[in-house]
Amino acid sequence: MSSFYQVPKLIFDPVAESISGSVLLPADFSGGLRKQLEGHGINEIVSNNDEENLLDLGWWKQHKDNVDWVVCITQGMKEYTKYVTECGLQVAKKGVCILDRLTFLEPVKSREEFLMNSSLIEMKILSPRPSFRADQTHLKDVVTSAWFIFQKPGAAPVSTKISFALSWQRPGDLRL
Repeated sequence: MSSFYQVPKLIFDPVAESISGSVLLPADFSGGLRKQLEGHGINEIVSNNDEENLLDLGWWKQHKDNVDWVVCITQGMKEYTKYVTECGLQVAKKGVCILDRLTFLEPVKSREEFLMNSSLIEMKILSPRPSFRADQTHLKDVVTSAWFIFQKPGAAPVSTKISFALSWQRPGDLRL
């Protein structure tokens, strides 16, 4: 993972109320996502500090049933995303929460098994688009991002909650 990318400020806020308990952060190498979770009172956090662990099934297995959620920004992670989603769903007691491009839901071969064997319970589409660039030369990404929350088959409600996080960068409500 490159230091060219950063964890956008306030990025966890749109899904903070949906995640509680213990959390595994498999790819938060800068610690930016961890700080945001802690800011929401989530203190039982396991962070991975070695990128090679993402491809190590033994590393994933040691966390099986020890965490409630796996939370990860998978946007731009390419081949690692498959490990985060598939291994994460096996490891977590409750589910997997990922931030990725809205096109993550497109039925491509690399995601087919995961999308067929998990239950999408919530999707939060972000507007404005977050900026992942550390150099801040582009204020927004060129694609639409969304938080996706998946649970194991049978654990989800009948319908999927799809909502929009408009103006997610504002820390509070401006209504009088």
